[in-house]
Amino acid sequence: MSEATISRPLARSIIEVLGSYGTPPARGIQHFNVGNHSLLDALDEFYLSSYLQDGGAAYKMVVGDYGSGKSHFLYCLRDMAWARNFAVAKVDLSPIETPYNDQKLVYQAVVSNLIWHEADEMSSDETGLMRFLQGTLERVVGGDLDLETLTNPLYRGLIDTLEATSIDSPAYQTAVIATFDSLIRGHEERLDSLTRWLMGEKTSPADTKILREVGVTGKIFRTNAFRMLRSLCQIIRALSYSGLVLLFDEVDRMASVGG
Repeated sequence: MSEATISRPLARSIIEVLGSYGTPPARGIQHFNVGNHSLLDALDEFYLSSYLQDGGAAYKMVVGDYGSGKSHFLYCLRDMAWARNFAVAKVDLSPIETPYNDQKLVYQAVVSNLIWHEADEMSSDETGLMRFLQGTLERVVGGDLDLETLTNPLYRGLIDTLEATSIDSPAYQTAVIATFDSLIRGHEERLDSLTRWLMGEKTSPADTKILREVGVTGKIFRTNAFRMLRSLCQIIRALSYSGLVLLFDEVDRMASVGG
């Protein structure tokens, strides 16, 4: 590894994280990764760069003892997914807080841990569906949001694509479009109500009134959460991402896998 392949600040950050916590760093993991390139290359060739790009879906489980490098491997996969223009959410599942067989809790964990990622190696990643939507909108229109954005051809094209896309939940589709509109217009109260709805949180009667005004009805329950997760995947594809990669950590140690 040479000075030309990694910056001094990033190298120092990697050493500090490894030395202090013993966990994989958020950035630069490719600079100290060995022994698993053949497996990563296979996943890239047969899934990330081909099958999944075409709208396919797949599930893989990484099995290993505690400390064997499962989380490290997931970080490598995360970086590969970003390089292929996938959105990524990394979720730590636990039997109590996010049991795998409670679909609403899993949905909430996914949207809370959806990562907004900037290519700059020294930028910090941020998490949350709302940050992801805002960042995507700003990236599409090429700058900050203001009322002129409403007439921006790139924004109009984005909305036309969202409206023309078949989404399992029309309410979810409407909520995302209304979120973009609220971000542009600076409607904080409406945005707060939409945030609670999209994040699967409890909504108040006042929220319900605001949501109905923009055409969002119903709520996210345990019984429809998987449908909402599918809707999120469809929305992400409509936003010109290759798809959504969900990285569930420690799932193999849970007794609640099933459902």
